Amino acid sequence: DLDGSKPDIINSQNYNYFRIHFLSNGAISFIDTNYFDIRNANFLDYSATEIIPLFYDGYLGFNRLNPDNKLIIIYDDNINIKQTLNSTYNFNKNGLNSFIMQKQSLLWFFNYDNIQTWNISYYLLNSIDVADPRYIYQNPAVSGTYPKINEYIQISSTNRESFYFIINYNKPIVLSSKNIIIYQYLNDDNVILRQKIPGQSGLCQLINDTTISVKIFASTLHQLNVKYGIKVENNFIKIQFNDELLLGISEKIWTFNTSLETPEKSTDQITITVRLNFDNKTIKKYNKINSKDNPLLQQLKDELVQVIPIDPKRLMIEKTLTTQNENSISILIFITIMLPYMNDGIERSTNSVFQDLNELIQQKKYNLLSSGNITKFLDENYGTQIICKHFYIIF
Repeated sequence: DLDGSKPDIINSQNYNYFRIHFLSNGAISFIDTNYFDIRNANFLDYSATEIIPLFYDGYLGFNRLNPDNKLIIIYDDNINIKQTLNSTYNFNKNGLNSFIMQKQSLLWFFNYDNIQTWNISYYLLNSIDVADPRYIYQNPAVSGTYPKINEYIQISSTNRESFYFIINYNKPIVLSSKNIIIYQYLNDDNVILRQKIPGQSGLCQLINDTTISVKIFASTLHQLNVKYGIKVENNFIKIQFNDELLLGISEKIWTFNTSLETPEKSTDQITITVRLNFDNKTIKKYNKINSKDNPLLQQLKDELVQVIPIDPKRLMIEKTLTTQNENSISILIFITIMLPYMNDGIERSTNSVFQDLNELIQQKKYNLLSSGNITKFLDENYGTQIICKHFYIIF
């Protein structure tokens, strides 16, 4: 039967099915020689049964040789029959393509009898309850999260404490090298990065063998009445006992919204300073910034507007004092944060913008500032400093 043809004489005792466990690197971790035994199933020819693993658990079985047998069997993980499907088509019909949408638990058939007619049919495999967290998050290892999908998070107008998001798994895990990413929806199709957290950073902690806590900065959720999303990259975690890499959570699945707990108090416009540092390797950037009428200052503003984010009309920016020594140059930038032009419930107060920008700079390795053409030179140790009416400058 190696060539795919059915032998003339079939003795079911000569056929055996084994369950082989593979790791993602191709290594075999376990072979279960007694797992499959469907000889008593009189509706499928044991010698010709095709067994396909399903994403969440269980298997799909069908006869791959008998053109008249259109029966599809859904098994659970212990090879107990969960349901049977009588398909319209058999799997060997010319002009028929079929495939399983594993995460959606659907079996699709594309039938084209001739070049002029074709149709599409699908079957619900019902391999998993649609209310099961594994199906909701499209990840066999996830048992729940905080926040839940589409939950509203209340943002305090006075408290600057960080948020702690939770991911619960259904097996013992350890943290790995990839990232969890917080992004903000600009519209249905476009998003912007708000925070990127490596699994092995200090912002991720194991609460127990199956639960992870992730620290989210207050500045990450700056915008109000908008939609955010969370992506968990593959290999963010690993199975504890064998270091097997686990799947993440794809974009557009784990989303949530923010709203303000209490209205913010209006605050006057404020002027602050930030500091750009350059060394011998990056001196050319400084020379461009220091030249007259150079658009790079506008580029700095554009990058800040995107990362905060804020209405561009609310930021006024200009260069100021410069110091230089043998190995480095530092330049202070004056930034004035203006009042919101309209009270739309989204724009934050000047004080909130100041505090958010200070945190964004101090934690820039976790956000877009670190990859900006100009903002990557911002001094995270300096952060932002308020310039009072009668001021002195910390340089």
